Amino acid sequence: MSDSVELSTILEAILFSAGRSMTVEELMEQTGKTRTEVSGALENLRATIKRRR
Repeated sequence: MSDSVELSTILEAILFSAGRSMTVEELMEQTGKTRTEVSGALENLRATIKRRR
């Protein structure tokens, strides 16, 4: 599993368990990743969710 896909999975779990919207900054704090890494993983997550529909 690539780092980006793994981070996307982690972000999905964080967002699901939070039960609310979170900022990129909050996600950066939770994961210890950079803005670029989080933003890229969120794009991957968005595409994954779109394919699930």
